[in-house]
Amino acid sequence: MNHKLFGKGAGPVFAAILVIGFMLASCEDKIPGDPEGVMKQYVNAIKARDFKTIYSLNRVTARQKYHLEQTSVGNVETILKTNYEENKAAFDSAEFTLTPAVQWGEKYFFPPSARVSFGKPERIKPVGDDPVNAEYEKALTVKIHVTAEYPDVNEAPKLGDRAIKTAVYDCALGKIRTGKSVRVYDLDEKWYFNGCILEKDRVQLN
Repeated sequence: MNHKLFGKGAGPVFAAILVIGFMLASCEDKIPGDPEGVMKQYVNAIKARDFKTIYSLNRVTARQKYHLEQTSVGNVETILKTNYEENKAAFDSAEFTLTPAVQWGEKYFFPPSARVSFGKPERIKPVGDDPVNAEYEKALTVKIHVTAEYPDVNEAPKLGDRAIKTAVYDCALGKIRTGKSVRVYDLDEKWYFNGCILEKDRVQLN
């Protein structure tokens, strides 16, 4: 037994160990990168109809762009330009829907006149009891509540036949697999917008 550790100086040593343990536990649970900043940037780009930023931060288009850049067939610059223009056309022509997981549905959630506020990033609770997949899901997705107020009734989305006054959306951010990695690890700091779902029980109507 090391008497230097368990003698008179044990108190300060154990205190230091406890502090270090607490710090390590906090680091393990810390979400890497800046998911809140990415969400704010994306939503503000939607409000401004800044498709260049939207394209770079949307998980679907960012993943398309990444894989197209890796191709060795054809003119990559032309392929990327075509992909960008096709996605922009789809964004411009997207119609309003509250159906979850529809590409560009957020276009109508965050119109130019909307006032938005953001909650803090939260980890998604894993589904099932597989510890490996649970860690994978934990590393892959976070959600942020985004609250929107609609002062301009003409730009407000509708629930049924009534315009929404305020709404809360469950918005998700995810990651994309790059390189030869099989899994997305918690150390990956890059986040991309992955869609929003309206919380219908937290809606206020006009």
